[in-house]
Amino acid sequence: MTEHAHAGGTPSGRALAPRVCLGVILSLLKVGAATAAVSCSISVTPLSFGTYDVFSAIANDSTGTISVSCTQQSAPVKSLPVSVSLTKGSSGSYASRQMKNGVNILTYNMFTNATRTTIFGDGSAGTSTVGGTFPFTFVGQTLTGTATIYGRIPAGQDVSIGSYADTITATVTF
Repeated sequence: MTEHAHAGGTPSGRALAPRVCLGVILSLLKVGAATAAVSCSISVTPLSFGTYDVFSAIANDSTGTISVSCTQQSAPVKSLPVSVSLTKGSSGSYASRQMKNGVNILTYNMFTNATRTTIFGDGSAGTSTVGGTFPFTFVGQTLTGTATIYGRIPAGQDVSIGSYADTITATVTF
């Protein structure tokens, strides 16, 4: 994930317009013999937080999507479990991911649910992955599953104006 923040327009000049662009680095893990009969790809619609106002008492929320498409290349795949996980990013912690601009830090996180209580991670440290099962019925069939990424920048962060970035890797396991 690449995240950007741009100067905003509040009277004090202390606002940011973080724009989170999910440039996902894809890792495909092929598990078992059945996966040789399937090919999968991933695409991401970016999160865009808009303007971050350091004086606002309201968190800055946004959504994006991750889509996984799989095609049955040959028989005998009938039911294919698929899951997507995300890494911690530069902070090294799922508890509070960080966008950085030099030594400046803007904390944020990504969640699997609209209430933003379940952190989107790798299934460890209290995080969750997203996934499902593709019920293939014929060779050549392509099925797509889409999940929403719920992003949040907590309110009350006194950060400098500038561009902030972080890198997240999404892994598709099938």
